[in-house]
Amino acid sequence: MILKVDAACDKGCVRERNEDMILVGNRLLRDGVCSVTASLIESPSFVLALADGMGGHSDGALASEMTLRDLRDFIHQLPNQISENELFSLFKEWIQKMHLKLTQLAVNNPAQPGMGTTLAGVIFHGDIHFLFNVGDSRLYRFRDGVLKQLTVDHSCADLSAGTHRSAAIFNSIGGGGKSVFVDIEGLKDRLFHEDILLLCSDGLSDYLTGEEMQDLLNDGNTSVASFIDAAHSVGAPDNVSIGILQILF
Repeated sequence: MILKVDAACDKGCVRERNEDMILVGNRLLRDGVCSVTASLIESPSFVLALADGMGGHSDGALASEMTLRDLRDFIHQLPNQISENELFSLFKEWIQKMHLKLTQLAVNNPAQPGMGTTLAGVIFHGDIHFLFNVGDSRLYRFRDGVLKQLTVDHSCADLSAGTHRSAAIFNSIGGGGKSVFVDIEGLKDRLFHEDILLLCSDGLSDYLTGEEMQDLLNDGNTSVASFIDAAHSVGAPDNVSIGILQILF
């Protein structure tokens, strides 16, 4: 399997700082763009993940970077031979440890009471392929002209049928919550040639509808620049991050 990834992480038109960060393979990306082509034959593991930090000032940026650095280390330390159930169990344990790490950091630094982050993405490790989500960053699949959201937002908007904005989330890594949970879903045998996975922060999905993103893809716009430009055209009040991963067998 060949993975072609384009990613962009942009502070938007209003925010002074960028608290988003993207992990593309081994590369951490903030305030920039990158393109990567990876072969799962040559390398056993690949990750595309997005962390949308929160807490204001530098707290959110620190939370997102710490989480993605730790995730990168977690993947590097995985054994080559592992079952899907074992990997999922280890990943859930890692999520809990990361939550405790950010929570303890906030306790030790009273000026950082709300530091935390969302986390969403997809991991390929040997024959195991899975998506994961904490918070309201989203992963979509584009196939046969149709864009489908694969993750479920952990937000008040989702609980209230859209009567509240998705910015009010009830689940995050850190962020002051007493506990955290992660949604994990296996993708083995569910990804086909020329499928596209689109990963984005709420800085994109809150201001572009699914139909608008679908139209961009149907117009042949698989460049992340097209999506950043579209977010800027409506003012981009929040940080905007996006990763587009194309599956090629």
